[in-house]
Amino acid sequence: MRKIDGGELFVRTIKRHGIDLMYTLHGGHLDAIFQSCLDHDIQLIDVRHEAAAGHAAEAYARLTGSVGIALATAGPGFTNVITAITSAYLDCIPMLFIAGAPPLRDAEINPLQGGFNQVAMVEPVTKWAHQITQVHQIPTLVDQAIKIARTGRPGPVFLEIPIDVLFSQVNEAAVHLSDSAQVIPPASPRPSDVKQAIDLLASARRPIIMVGGGALLSRCSHELIAFAEQAGIPVFSNNKAHGLIAGDHPLSGRAFSNLAALPADTNSRPDVAMVLGARFGLYTGGITERFLPFSTRIIHVDLDAKEIGRLRETEVPIVADCRETLRALHQAGQSIQWPDRSLWHASVQAAHQA
Repeated sequence: MRKIDGGELFVRTIKRHGIDLMYTLHGGHLDAIFQSCLDHDIQLIDVRHEAAAGHAAEAYARLTGSVGIALATAGPGFTNVITAITSAYLDCIPMLFIAGAPPLRDAEINPLQGGFNQVAMVEPVTKWAHQITQVHQIPTLVDQAIKIARTGRPGPVFLEIPIDVLFSQVNEAAVHLSDSAQVIPPASPRPSDVKQAIDLLASARRPIIMVGGGALLSRCSHELIAFAEQAGIPVFSNNKAHGLIAGDHPLSGRAFSNLAALPADTNSRPDVAMVLGARFGLYTGGITERFLPFSTRIIHVDLDAKEIGRLRETEVPIVADCRETLRALHQAGQSIQWPDRSLWHASVQAAHQA
Protein backbone atom coordinates (compact mmCIF):
# COMPACT_ATOMS: atom_id res chain seq x y z
CA MET A 1 0.00 0.00 0.00
CA ARG A 2 1.43 3.38 -1.05
CA LYS A 3 2.45 5.81 1.69
CA ILE A 4 2.45 9.61 1.36
CA ASP A 5 3.75 12.32 3.69
CA GLY A 6 2.20 15.48 5.08
CA GLY A 7 3.66 17.65 2.34
CA GLU A 8 1.83 15.58 -0.27
CA LEU A 9 -1.42 15.86 1.68
CA PHE A 10 -1.05 19.63 1.98
CA VAL A 11 -0.35 20.16 -1.72
CA ARG A 12 -3.19 17.89 -2.87
CA THR A 13 -5.56 19.83 -0.61
CA ILE A 14 -4.68 23.30 -1.90
CA LYS A 15 -4.90 22.05 -5.50
CA ARG A 16 -8.53 21.11 -4.84
CA HIS A 17 -9.10 24.75 -3.95
CA GLY A 18 -7.69 25.90 -7.29
CA ILE A 19 -4.47 27.24 -5.77
CA ASP A 20 -1.37 26.73 -7.88
CA LEU A 21 1.02 29.42 -6.60
CA MET A 22 2.61 30.14 -3.20
CA TYR A 23 5.24 32.52 -1.83
CA THR A 24 8.06 31.51 0.49
CA LEU A 25 11.66 31.71 1.57
CA HIS A 26 13.14 28.24 1.72
CA GLY A 27 13.54 26.62 5.11
CA GLY A 28 14.18 22.97 5.86
CA HIS A 29 11.18 22.60 8.15
CA LEU A 30 8.93 22.76 5.07
CA ASP A 31 10.90 20.65 2.59
CA ALA A 32 8.16 18.03 2.36
CA ILE A 33 5.80 20.69 0.97
CA PHE A 34 8.40 22.03 -1.46
CA GLN A 35 9.10 18.55 -2.84
CA SER A 36 5.40 17.88 -3.40
CA CYS A 37 5.04 21.24 -5.17
CA LEU A 38 7.54 19.98 -7.74
CA ASP A 39 5.54 16.79 -8.19
CA HIS A 40 2.25 18.69 -8.73
CA ASP A 41 3.38 21.72 -10.75
CA ILE A 42 2.67 24.18 -7.93
CA GLN A 43 4.65 27.36 -8.57
CA LEU A 44 6.81 28.58 -5.68
CA ILE A 45 7.97 32.19 -5.66
CA ASP A 46 11.10 32.09 -3.49
CA VAL A 47 11.91 35.54 -2.11
CA ARG A 48 14.81 36.95 -0.06
CA HIS A 49 12.88 37.74 3.14
CA GLU A 50 9.80 36.21 4.71
CA ALA A 51 8.14 39.62 5.01
CA ALA A 52 8.32 39.90 1.23
CA ALA A 53 6.66 36.49 0.89
CA GLY A 54 3.81 37.58 3.14
CA HIS A 55 3.23 40.91 1.42
CA ALA A 56 3.49 39.36 -2.06
CA ALA A 57 0.89 36.74 -1.15
CA GLU A 58 -1.31 39.53 0.20
CA ALA A 59 -1.01 41.43 -3.09
CA TYR A 60 -1.88 38.23 -4.98
CA ALA A 61 -5.05 37.83 -2.89
CA ARG A 62 -6.06 41.47 -3.44
CA LEU A 63 -5.61 41.22 -7.21
CA THR A 64 -7.17 37.81 -7.80
CA GLY A 65 -9.72 37.41 -5.02
CA SER A 66 -8.21 33.99 -4.32
CA VAL A 67 -6.58 32.96 -1.05
CA GLY A 68 -2.94 34.03 -0.92
CA ILE A 69 -0.55 31.53 0.67
CA ALA A 70 2.78 32.33 2.30
CA LEU A 71 5.06 29.73 3.88
CA ALA A 72 7.76 30.46 6.45
CA THR A 73 10.20 28.28 8.30
CA ALA A 74 10.13 28.05 12.08
CA GLY A 75 11.37 30.69 14.52
CA PRO A 76 12.85 33.76 12.85
CA GLY A 77 11.18 32.89 9.55
CA PHE A 78 7.83 32.95 11.31
CA THR A 79 8.47 36.16 13.24
CA ASN A 80 9.54 37.91 10.03
CA VAL A 81 6.09 37.34 8.52
CA ILE A 82 4.02 38.66 11.44
CA THR A 83 3.75 42.17 9.96
CA ALA A 84 2.23 40.74 6.77
CA ILE A 85 -0.23 38.70 8.84
CA THR A 86 -1.25 41.84 10.73
CA SER A 87 -1.66 43.82 7.50
CA ALA A 88 -3.93 41.12 6.05
CA TYR A 89 -5.96 41.07 9.28
CA LEU A 90 -6.55 44.83 9.33
CA ASP A 91 -7.43 44.96 5.62
CA CYS A 92 -9.56 41.79 5.67
CA ILE A 93 -7.52 39.90 3.05
CA PRO A 94 -8.14 36.12 2.72
CA MET A 95 -4.80 34.44 3.33
CA LEU A 96 -3.31 31.21 4.62
CA PHE A 97 0.01 31.44 6.45
CA ILE A 98 1.92 28.22 7.04
CA ALA A 99 4.86 28.02 9.43
CA GLY A 100 7.13 25.13 10.22
CA ALA A 101 8.00 24.22 13.78
CA PRO A 102 10.44 21.96 15.66
CA PRO A 103 9.37 18.35 16.24
CA LEU A 104 6.60 17.88 18.76
CA ARG A 105 8.77 15.35 20.58
CA ASP A 106 11.36 18.07 21.22
CA ALA A 107 9.02 20.45 23.05
CA GLU A 108 10.61 22.11 26.09
CA ILE A 109 14.17 20.95 25.29
CA ASN A 110 15.36 24.14 23.57
CA PRO A 111 15.07 22.90 19.96
CA LEU A 112 16.45 24.66 16.90
CA GLN A 113 14.35 27.72 15.95
CA GLY A 114 11.84 26.97 18.69
CA GLY A 115 11.16 27.59 22.34
CA PHE A 116 8.17 29.93 21.98
CA ASN A 117 4.48 29.63 21.11
CA GLN A 118 4.00 30.69 17.49
CA VAL A 119 0.24 30.09 17.51
CA ALA A 120 -0.28 32.30 20.56
CA MET A 121 1.70 35.13 18.97
CA VAL A 122 -0.62 35.43 15.96
CA GLU A 123 -3.98 34.60 17.53
CA PRO A 124 -4.79 38.33 18.04
CA VAL A 125 -4.23 39.12 14.34
CA THR A 126 -5.81 36.09 12.64
CA LYS A 127 -9.33 34.75 12.20
CA TRP A 128 -8.04 31.36 13.31
CA ALA A 129 -4.65 29.97 14.38
CA HIS A 130 -3.94 26.31 15.05
CA GLN A 131 -1.18 23.73 15.42
CA ILE A 132 -1.56 20.50 13.44
CA THR A 133 -0.45 17.56 15.56
CA GLN A 134 -1.25 14.53 13.36
CA VAL A 135 -0.41 14.04 9.71
CA HIS A 136 -3.81 12.61 8.71
CA GLN A 137 -5.48 15.81 9.98
CA ILE A 138 -3.73 18.01 7.40
CA PRO A 139 -6.40 17.84 4.64
CA THR A 140 -9.29 18.50 7.03
CA LEU A 141 -7.60 21.39 8.83
CA VAL A 142 -6.31 23.04 5.64
CA ASP A 143 -9.83 22.83 4.20
CA GLN A 144 -11.17 24.41 7.38
CA ALA A 145 -8.53 27.15 7.32
CA ILE A 146 -9.30 28.15 3.73
CA LYS A 147 -13.04 28.14 4.43
CA ILE A 148 -12.55 30.42 7.45
CA ALA A 149 -10.30 32.77 5.45
CA ARG A 150 -12.96 33.18 2.75
CA THR A 151 -16.21 33.06 4.73
CA GLY A 152 -17.88 36.16 6.14
CA ARG A 153 -15.44 38.96 6.72
CA PRO A 154 -12.30 37.68 4.95
CA GLY A 155 -8.99 37.54 6.76
CA PRO A 156 -5.80 35.60 7.43
CA VAL A 157 -5.58 32.20 9.06
CA PHE A 158 -2.47 30.47 10.40
CA LEU A 159 -1.43 26.84 10.60
CA GLU A 160 1.71 25.59 12.30
CA ILE A 161 2.94 22.22 11.07
CA PRO A 162 5.79 20.71 13.14
CA ILE A 163 8.47 19.06 11.03
CA ASP A 164 7.85 15.56 12.38
CA VAL A 165 4.14 15.85 11.55
CA LEU A 166 4.84 17.17 8.05
CA PHE A 167 7.36 14.42 7.22
CA SER A 168 5.29 11.63 8.77
CA GLN A 169 3.84 9.14 6.33
CA VAL A 170 0.39 7.62 6.20
CA ASN A 171 -1.26 5.00 4.01
CA GLU A 172 -2.76 6.86 1.04
CA ALA A 173 -5.99 4.87 1.20
CA ALA A 174 -6.47 5.75 4.88
CA VAL A 175 -6.85 9.48 4.23
CA HIS A 176 -10.04 10.83 2.70
CA LEU A 177 -9.53 13.54 0.08
CA SER A 178 -12.70 14.73 -1.62
CA ASP A 179 -12.56 15.43 -5.33
CA SER A 180 -13.43 19.12 -5.00
CA ALA A 181 -13.45 21.82 -2.35
CA GLN A 182 -16.69 22.98 -0.82
CA VAL A 183 -17.62 26.46 -2.01
CA ILE A 184 -19.88 28.59 0.17
CA PRO A 185 -21.99 30.94 -1.99
CA PRO A 186 -21.75 34.67 -1.26
CA ALA A 187 -24.43 36.14 0.99
CA SER A 188 -27.33 37.81 -0.82
CA PRO A 189 -29.31 40.79 0.51
CA ARG A 190 -32.87 40.48 1.78
CA PRO A 191 -35.49 41.74 -0.71
CA SER A 192 -36.87 44.15 1.90
CA ASP A 193 -33.41 45.71 2.32
CA VAL A 194 -33.03 46.07 -1.45
CA LYS A 195 -36.39 47.84 -1.70
CA GLN A 196 -35.53 50.18 1.15
CA ALA A 197 -32.18 51.05 -0.42
CA ILE A 198 -33.73 51.63 -3.86
CA ASP A 199 -36.42 53.88 -2.39
CA LEU A 200 -33.85 55.95 -0.52
CA LEU A 201 -31.51 56.31 -3.50
CA ALA A 202 -34.33 57.16 -5.90
CA SER A 203 -35.59 59.96 -3.65
CA ALA A 204 -32.13 61.41 -3.00
CA ARG A 205 -31.00 64.64 -4.67
CA ARG A 206 -27.26 64.16 -4.17
CA PRO A 207 -26.55 60.45 -3.65
CA ILE A 208 -23.10 58.88 -3.82
CA ILE A 209 -21.62 55.40 -3.73
CA MET A 210 -18.47 54.83 -1.65
CA VAL A 211 -16.53 51.63 -2.38
CA GLY A 212 -13.79 50.03 -0.29
CA GLY A 213 -11.73 46.88 0.00
CA GLY A 214 -14.75 44.64 0.52
CA ALA A 215 -16.12 45.74 -2.84
CA LEU A 216 -12.79 44.99 -4.50
CA LEU A 217 -12.63 41.50 -3.02
CA SER A 218 -16.18 40.78 -4.21
CA ARG A 219 -15.02 41.44 -7.82
CA CYS A 220 -18.02 43.72 -8.42
CA SER A 221 -16.65 46.17 -11.01
CA HIS A 222 -19.14 45.23 -13.74
CA GLU A 223 -22.12 45.30 -11.39
CA LEU A 224 -20.99 48.58 -9.81
CA ILE A 225 -20.70 50.39 -13.14
CA ALA A 226 -24.02 48.97 -14.37
CA PHE A 227 -25.93 50.18 -11.34
CA ALA A 228 -24.15 53.56 -11.11
CA GLU A 229 -24.97 54.26 -14.75
CA GLN A 230 -28.56 53.08 -14.35
CA ALA A 231 -29.19 55.30 -11.30
CA GLY A 232 -26.86 58.15 -12.26
CA ILE A 233 -24.95 58.01 -8.97
CA PRO A 234 -21.29 59.17 -8.68
CA VAL A 235 -18.81 56.63 -7.28
CA PHE A 236 -15.96 57.41 -4.88
CA SER A 237 -13.31 54.90 -3.80
CA ASN A 238 -10.65 54.58 -1.14
CA ASN A 239 -7.09 53.42 -1.76
CA LYS A 240 -8.14 49.77 -1.50
CA ALA A 241 -10.73 50.02 -4.28
CA HIS A 242 -9.32 52.35 -6.93
CA GLY A 243 -9.93 50.85 -10.36
CA LEU A 244 -13.35 49.34 -9.74
CA ILE A 245 -14.56 52.22 -11.90
CA ALA A 246 -12.19 53.94 -14.29
CA GLY A 247 -10.91 57.32 -13.16
CA ASP A 248 -12.04 58.95 -16.42
CA HIS A 249 -15.56 57.55 -16.21
CA PRO A 250 -18.13 60.42 -16.08
CA LEU A 251 -19.49 59.08 -12.79
CA SER A 252 -16.11 58.63 -11.10
CA GLY A 253 -15.61 60.96 -8.16
CA ARG A 254 -12.18 59.41 -7.59
CA ALA A 255 -10.91 59.41 -3.99
CA PHE A 256 -13.00 59.77 -0.84
CA SER A 257 -10.96 62.87 -0.04
CA ASN A 258 -12.56 64.70 -3.00
CA LEU A 259 -15.75 64.84 -0.93
CA ALA A 260 -13.99 67.39 1.28
CA ALA A 261 -13.66 69.70 -1.76
CA LEU A 262 -17.43 70.03 -2.21
CA PRO A 263 -18.92 73.35 -1.03
CA ALA A 264 -19.22 73.43 2.74
CA ASP A 265 -22.95 74.14 2.93
CA THR A 266 -25.15 71.14 3.62
CA ASN A 267 -27.21 71.67 0.46
CA SER A 268 -24.11 70.99 -1.66
CA ARG A 269 -22.99 67.82 0.13
CA PRO A 270 -24.24 64.23 -0.28
CA ASP A 271 -27.66 63.60 1.22
CA VAL A 272 -27.49 59.79 0.81
CA ALA A 273 -24.36 57.61 0.77
CA MET A 274 -24.30 53.93 -0.07
CA VAL A 275 -21.13 52.51 1.46
CA LEU A 276 -19.99 49.24 -0.14
CA GLY A 277 -17.36 47.19 1.68
CA ALA A 278 -15.75 50.17 3.42
CA ARG A 279 -15.43 50.81 7.15
CA PHE A 280 -16.00 54.17 8.76
CA GLY A 281 -12.84 55.60 10.26
CA LEU A 282 -10.16 58.22 9.74
CA TYR A 283 -10.26 58.06 5.93
CA THR A 284 -14.01 57.53 5.60
CA GLY A 285 -15.21 60.51 7.57
CA GLY A 286 -15.59 58.64 10.83
CA ILE A 287 -16.89 60.88 13.59
CA THR A 288 -16.22 64.12 11.68
CA GLU A 289 -18.12 65.90 8.90
CA ARG A 290 -15.06 66.29 6.71
CA PHE A 291 -16.39 63.93 4.02
CA LEU A 292 -20.04 63.39 4.97
CA PRO A 293 -22.36 65.66 6.96
CA PHE A 294 -24.00 64.02 9.95
CA SER A 295 -27.29 64.60 8.12
CA THR A 296 -26.24 62.23 5.30
CA ARG A 297 -28.44 59.13 5.32
CA ILE A 298 -26.37 55.95 5.16
CA ILE A 299 -26.91 52.65 3.36
CA HIS A 300 -24.11 50.34 4.50
CA VAL A 301 -23.34 47.04 2.77
CA ASP A 302 -20.78 44.78 4.44
CA LEU A 303 -20.24 41.11 5.19
CA ASP A 304 -19.25 41.99 8.75
CA ALA A 305 -22.35 42.97 10.72
CA LYS A 306 -20.37 44.58 13.51
CA GLU A 307 -18.99 47.23 11.14
CA ILE A 308 -22.49 48.45 10.30
CA GLY A 309 -23.61 51.28 12.55
CA ARG A 310 -20.13 51.75 13.96
CA LEU A 311 -19.24 55.48 14.17
CA ARG A 312 -22.13 56.44 11.87
CA GLU A 313 -25.84 55.70 12.29
CA THR A 314 -27.04 53.51 9.42
CA GLU A 315 -30.54 53.85 8.00
CA VAL A 316 -30.36 50.78 5.75
CA PRO A 317 -28.03 48.03 7.08
CA ILE A 318 -27.32 45.25 4.58
CA VAL A 319 -25.21 42.29 5.71
CA ALA A 320 -24.36 40.78 2.34
CA ASP A 321 -21.80 40.49 -0.43
CA CYS A 322 -21.27 43.71 -2.40
CA ARG A 323 -21.56 42.09 -5.83
CA GLU A 324 -24.74 40.23 -4.94
CA THR A 325 -26.22 43.42 -3.52
CA LEU A 326 -25.41 45.44 -6.64
CA ARG A 327 -26.96 42.74 -8.83
CA ALA A 328 -30.14 42.89 -6.79
CA LEU A 329 -30.19 46.70 -6.85
CA HIS A 330 -29.70 46.77 -10.62
CA GLN A 331 -32.55 44.30 -11.10
CA ALA A 332 -34.87 46.28 -8.84
CA GLY A 333 -33.78 49.57 -10.41
CA GLN A 334 -35.01 48.62 -13.87
CA SER A 335 -38.55 49.62 -12.93
CA ILE A 336 -37.51 52.98 -11.46
CA GLN A 337 -37.70 56.34 -13.22
CA TRP A 338 -34.39 57.73 -12.01
CA PRO A 339 -34.10 61.55 -11.76
CA ASP A 340 -31.78 63.72 -13.83
CA ARG A 341 -28.69 64.37 -11.72
CA SER A 342 -26.52 66.20 -14.26
CA LEU A 343 -26.03 69.23 -11.97
CA TRP A 344 -24.87 66.96 -9.16
CA HIS A 345 -22.46 65.21 -11.52
CA ALA A 346 -21.01 68.60 -12.50
CA SER A 347 -20.48 69.49 -8.84
CA VAL A 348 -18.64 66.22 -8.23
CA GLN A 349 -16.34 66.77 -11.21
CA ALA A 350 -15.69 70.36 -10.10
CA ALA A 351 -14.67 69.08 -6.65
CA HIS A 352 -12.17 66.74 -8.27
CA GLN A 353 -10.69 69.57 -10.34
CA ALA A 354 -10.41 71.68 -7.20
